[in-house]
Amino acid sequence: MIMVTNKHFTENITKLVEIDQDGENITTYTFSVTSNVDSTYKCVIVHEGFLTQRDIFTTIFRLPVYTGNLTVLNISSFFITIEWTAWNSNTDDGDGPVVGYFLYHKLSNTNDWKKTFYENALSGNVSELMWDTEYTFSVSAVKPGEGGEGPIGEKTVTVKTLC
Repeated sequence: MIMVTNKHFTENITKLVEIDQDGENITTYTFSVTSNVDSTYKCVIVHEGFLTQRDIFTTIFRLPVYTGNLTVLNISSFFITIEWTAWNSNTDDGDGPVVGYFLYHKLSNTNDWKKTFYENALSGNVSELMWDTEYTFSVSAVKPGEGGEGPIGEKTVTVKTLC
């Protein structure tokens, strides 16, 4: 049995992620719980009458919220290049550091966003677009590590590809 516990609750977790097949017999599990910032948590493993436990140390951060501006750099019949300003800890919300951005785009009359990651870049090119079609673009900022992407920025730019 594997569980995450604090003095107020216990949650059993048995999500297998990976088994190392090099003869090492190593099994990896992931743990996901909704935590209280002021609580201390322990990982407890019970197997065949043996018990081990370890404190879980978490890093609490606020996702970066991108509020910068987007500018159209280039328009053709089949691609559009967008530039954006860098996430700034003085004017944008959340916690850095920001290591990259997702450039989102969609047909302007839909809600089906597509995204492309740009590491350490402040511009991106979206290709294979349809000619004479209107697209909307937005950006989100990304912290390092899993789950580090902030929400899609509220500022958008709408552009029509050339005929």
